Amino acid sequence: MGCCGISSQKKQRKTKGLKLGEVSPFSLDDKKFAHYYNYELMKEINGGTQMRDLWSLPAIAKWEKSCGKHPTQKPLPLLARIILASTKENAWILDPFTGSSTTGIAANLLNRRFLGLEKEKEFLEISRKRREEIDDIKKRFEYREKIFKYSDKPLKEILEVQTEEPYFGIDLPIE
Repeated sequence: MGCCGISSQKKQRKTKGLKLGEVSPFSLDDKKFAHYYNYELMKEINGGTQMRDLWSLPAIAKWEKSCGKHPTQKPLPLLARIILASTKENAWILDPFTGSSTTGIAANLLNRRFLGLEKEKEFLEISRKRREEIDDIKKRFEYREKIFKYSDKPLKEILEVQTEEPYFGIDLPIE
């Protein structure tokens, strides 16, 4: 018997279609789906030195829970930094377990497109309220200011801050 009670023969049959050295459709080694890392921006955010793998960011603040609480909610500045590091402006971001949509809020504030999936109605309601909250231009700028303050060099100096209405509205029906 091998791992998890599956015999070695059964394991071989299940993995028979993919030979060693072949690239699976979901592999990051596939040149069609190359990952993106904005090294220069991360270096600039970090005061001119290479971004480290340990980031000092705040825990979730009260203002982030104004529309409700989620048990595993992440801090908005954390998701904003990850999005800045790994996407270009106007890129699509998919979050298949969106929870309270912190990823979606960060994506929207940073001019990215977002599609979130969530099966729990309670969390969808929190997501909807949070999305509606940033439709208020004053609130939107307030949130952007809070995201921008957590870097060695203020992000406002690095990123172009758009003062007009947000480009991305609700493209897909929520219901």
